[in-house]
Amino acid sequence: MKNTVEAVLIIGSLALLLGVMALFSVPNLHGFIMGSLFGAYVGFAGLPFFDSGKWKPRPIVCGILAGVACAAIAASRTADMQTVILWGLVGAIAGLFAPIWVKYV
Repeated sequence: MKNTVEAVLIIGSLALLLGVMALFSVPNLHGFIMGSLFGAYVGFAGLPFFDSGKWKPRPIVCGILAGVACAAIAASRTADMQTVILWGLVGAIAGLFAPIWVKYV
Protein backbone atom coordinates (compact mmCIF):
# COMPACT_ATOMS: atom_id res chain seq x y z
CA MET A 1 0.00 0.00 0.00
CA LYS A 2 2.83 2.37 0.85
CA ASN A 3 4.42 1.81 -2.60
CA THR A 4 1.16 2.69 -4.31
CA VAL A 5 0.79 5.91 -2.32
CA GLU A 6 4.36 6.90 -3.16
CA ALA A 7 3.78 6.19 -6.85
CA VAL A 8 0.59 8.24 -6.92
CA LEU A 9 2.33 11.13 -5.17
CA ILE A 10 5.30 11.09 -7.56
CA ILE A 11 3.26 10.72 -10.74
CA GLY A 12 0.58 13.15 -9.55
CA SER A 13 3.04 15.84 -8.53
CA LEU A 14 4.91 15.66 -11.84
CA ALA A 15 1.62 15.74 -13.74
CA LEU A 16 0.46 18.77 -11.76
CA LEU A 17 3.80 20.53 -12.15
CA LEU A 18 3.94 20.07 -15.91
CA GLY A 19 0.25 20.90 -16.20
CA VAL A 20 0.75 24.23 -14.45
CA MET A 21 3.88 24.91 -16.51
CA ALA A 22 1.88 24.29 -19.69
CA LEU A 23 -0.72 26.80 -18.52
CA PHE A 24 1.88 29.54 -18.80
CA SER A 25 2.62 28.73 -22.44
CA VAL A 26 -0.92 27.71 -23.50
CA PRO A 27 -3.35 29.42 -21.11
CA ASN A 28 -6.38 27.14 -21.52
CA LEU A 29 -7.67 23.79 -20.35
CA HIS A 30 -6.12 21.91 -23.28
CA GLY A 31 -2.64 23.08 -22.26
CA PHE A 32 -3.17 21.93 -18.70
CA ILE A 33 -4.47 18.52 -19.78
CA MET A 34 -1.63 17.96 -22.25
CA GLY A 35 0.99 19.02 -19.72
CA SER A 36 -0.57 16.73 -17.13
CA LEU A 37 -0.57 13.77 -19.54
CA PHE A 38 3.08 14.32 -20.35
CA GLY A 39 3.94 14.75 -16.66
CA ALA A 40 2.18 11.50 -15.77
CA TYR A 41 4.11 9.70 -18.51
CA VAL A 42 7.48 11.08 -17.37
CA GLY A 43 6.63 10.30 -13.75
CA PHE A 44 5.70 6.71 -14.56
CA ALA A 45 8.80 6.25 -16.71
CA GLY A 46 11.06 7.67 -13.99
CA LEU A 47 9.49 5.74 -11.12
CA PRO A 48 12.01 2.84 -11.24
CA PHE A 49 14.89 5.30 -10.92
CA PHE A 50 13.49 6.89 -7.76
CA ASP A 51 13.61 3.53 -5.96
CA SER A 52 14.77 0.61 -8.09
CA GLY A 53 14.16 -1.90 -5.30
CA LYS A 54 10.40 -1.29 -5.31
CA TRP A 55 9.68 -0.57 -8.96
CA LYS A 56 10.73 -2.29 -12.15
CA PRO A 57 10.75 -0.64 -15.59
CA ARG A 58 7.64 -1.28 -17.69
CA PRO A 59 8.44 -0.21 -21.26
CA ILE A 60 5.12 -1.44 -22.71
CA VAL A 61 3.08 0.72 -20.33
CA CYS A 62 5.41 3.67 -20.94
CA GLY A 63 4.97 3.18 -24.69
CA ILE A 64 1.18 3.22 -24.37
CA LEU A 65 1.19 6.30 -22.12
CA ALA A 66 3.61 8.18 -24.37
CA GLY A 67 1.68 7.24 -27.51
CA VAL A 68 -1.59 8.46 -26.02
CA ALA A 69 0.01 11.65 -24.69
CA CYS A 70 1.67 12.51 -28.00
CA ALA A 71 -1.45 11.70 -30.02
CA ALA A 72 -3.56 13.84 -27.68
CA ILE A 73 -1.12 16.74 -27.96
CA ALA A 74 -1.19 16.47 -31.77
CA ALA A 75 -4.99 16.28 -31.78
CA SER A 76 -5.26 19.33 -29.53
CA ARG A 77 -3.19 21.26 -32.05
CA THR A 78 -5.87 20.49 -34.69
CA ALA A 79 -3.65 18.18 -36.71
CA ASP A 80 -5.11 15.88 -39.33
CA MET A 81 -5.60 12.16 -38.57
CA GLN A 82 -2.39 11.03 -40.29
CA THR A 83 -0.32 13.43 -38.22
CA VAL A 84 -2.05 12.34 -34.99
CA ILE A 85 -1.30 8.68 -35.79
CA LEU A 86 2.29 9.51 -36.71
CA TRP A 87 2.91 11.38 -33.46
CA GLY A 88 1.21 8.58 -31.53
CA LEU A 89 3.67 6.09 -33.05
CA VAL A 90 6.63 8.39 -32.38
CA GLY A 91 5.53 8.73 -28.76
CA ALA A 92 5.06 4.98 -28.43
CA ILE A 93 8.58 4.34 -29.72
CA ALA A 94 10.01 6.95 -27.35
CA GLY A 95 8.05 5.32 -24.52
CA LEU A 96 9.37 1.87 -25.32
CA PHE A 97 12.91 3.19 -24.94
CA ALA A 98 12.08 5.21 -21.80
CA PRO A 99 14.00 2.91 -19.42
CA ILE A 100 17.14 3.75 -21.40
CA TRP A 101 16.85 7.53 -21.74
CA VAL A 102 14.98 8.52 -18.57
CA LYS A 103 18.03 8.11 -16.34
CA TYR A 104 19.69 10.99 -18.21
CA VAL A 105 16.79 13.42 -17.68
